[in-house]
Amino acid sequence: MPATKTTKTKKTPAKEKSTVKEKDTNTIKTAIRVNYPGASSIVTYFSNMPVDDFTNGYAEARLKDGVLKITIGAQDDGKPAYYQISVVNFVSMLIPAKYIQSIQALRGYKDEG
Repeated sequence: MPATKTTKTKKTPAKEKSTVKEKDTNTIKTAIRVNYPGASSIVTYFSNMPVDDFTNGYAEARLKDGVLKITIGAQDDGKPAYYQISVVNFVSMLIPAKYIQSIQALRGYKDEG
């Protein structure tokens, strides 16, 4: 009788579902004040980006004298919302890092649109 080789197969554990929470994209988290050259006033934009992510991107762009791609709150017509209550959705915008005057974390404001 010939010898047969038996092999055991390892059971691989089932993949667990990731527990990463979805980002809350409808919450205003950051206020960005921008001082454009030649403008008569400082513009405030509201963003749904977490302030930590924004400041990290800002630091890198500022060192390279670069441009930041951020999401800002917009009204129904697509124009930037200058008041938190008028934010309906968020759109992408490019801002030169050297024009950003301040970054402020906001808590508790939600998009009501």
